[in-house]
Amino acid sequence: MRWWWYKLPLFFLFVLVVLLTVRQLVPTLPQPIKRITRPFRTYLKVHEAEELLKEDENPHVKQVPELANASTSRVGLLRNYALAALGLLQTLIWVSTAAYDIASPSWRPKRWPSALPWPLLILAVSWFYATLKPALKPRNKPHYDLFALYITFAAQALIHLGFIAILFYVEEIDLSRGAFTKAKIILNLIVIATCLWITLTTNMAEPGVGGPISRADIGTKISPEDYTTLWKWLTFAWVTPVTQQTSLSNEDDVWELSPLMRTRALYTKYTEVGKQFYSADGKVTPSSFFWHWWACNSLDVILEFVLSMMSLLLEFSGPLFLKLILDCIAKLSTTTDPKIS
Repeated sequence: MRWWWYKLPLFFLFVLVVLLTVRQLVPTLPQPIKRITRPFRTYLKVHEAEELLKEDENPHVKQVPELANASTSRVGLLRNYALAALGLLQTLIWVSTAAYDIASPSWRPKRWPSALPWPLLILAVSWFYATLKPALKPRNKPHYDLFALYITFAAQALIHLGFIAILFYVEEIDLSRGAFTKAKIILNLIVIATCLWITLTTNMAEPGVGGPISRADIGTKISPEDYTTLWKWLTFAWVTPVTQQTSLSNEDDVWELSPLMRTRALYTKYTEVGKQFYSADGKVTPSSFFWHWWACNSLDVILEFVLSMMSLLLEFSGPLFLKLILDCIAKLSTTTDPKIS
């Protein structure tokens, strides 16, 4: 029981898969649940900003740009099918491993269901979800739910690998004996790394066909922030071309703002959201102003609060774990046989 902590990612993985599955099976959520999830919605999406900018250029003709995600491109399909194939491979491996454990003579049917290999079954079900999602709903953009799953898979695999290393070096117990076990561990890490690489190298958005943003202008005239890959967005690598320029004295040396950062799109969206809270005569009360502000900024405020708490927690975790390590070393030094030293 003292090694229960290494199975914590499996618990989070199970909860995440259940929530994602319910969200996929229930497209229209009940009204009480919608009120809870409304603050977590994105205020303005890329295609909405492109639509507002298109209306600004042609105010008398309302022409909605055709979304690039409406028909997935060939490269996008290949990415999605590759993720589905890797997910299917992992599903078959974990199902076969669980079946082998159940069929082994050491398994006791009388202890059912506690004797079932639940960690293996949770991994199999999770990878099965990662197989169906890109196969049934391919898209050009990254699957952020799958990205969260891959991160959890990576955390679970690394913690499990560390668990094996601790048992081997501390208690001299080798859990990786056998060619199949070692191959399973290595293949698992390779598949997770490949899935993460495919997701991180996928563009976050594609310009709409017939919209105000040209694909050729992205990265040359227009900021690529909204259209770059997920990896470059996370690491701010999309800013590198600007920092490498020798001169920024001319206006053409700096990109134009991306659609999500332009005043026209932001203000138009802000006024549209405000119509839901203000009265017909346009009267603004403190209550209506607050809910208007919350509807437009709720996600940013929530993320800022959560990330600040995480930063604070990680800031204090360093000294805490250092003290725990020193206490363990002091305890080992007092319990060591003096004859050995």
